[in-house]
Amino acid sequence: MKYLKVDDTFQTQIIAQTGWTTSNLKSAIATQNPLNDFDLVTLLIGVNNQFQNTPFSVYEQEFPELVTIAIQKAKGKKENVIVVSIPDYAYTPFGNGNSTI
Repeated sequence: MKYLKVDDTFQTQIIAQTGWTTSNLKSAIATQNPLNDFDLVTLLIGVNNQFQNTPFSVYEQEFPELVTIAIQKAKGKKENVIVVSIPDYAYTPFGNGNSTI
């Protein structure tokens, strides 16, 4: 395992923007066509599908596709990918029970 020292630097590439759905992210990845040589890829997506009332079936189809893309971009190594699950925000004070799922 490699640990970063305080003086280590690294470059990041952020594709997603706040408010995007899985469809928005897939489109941006296709447009930007990032290389498949990342040491680490993170994926945090999904709550905006629910917030924007996108059918859950879209998320069910596109989320696994995004995970596959993330693995490809992470040098084909699933251990180089971090996926953060988005809980149903309807159960948070912000969502206040407004679940569409």
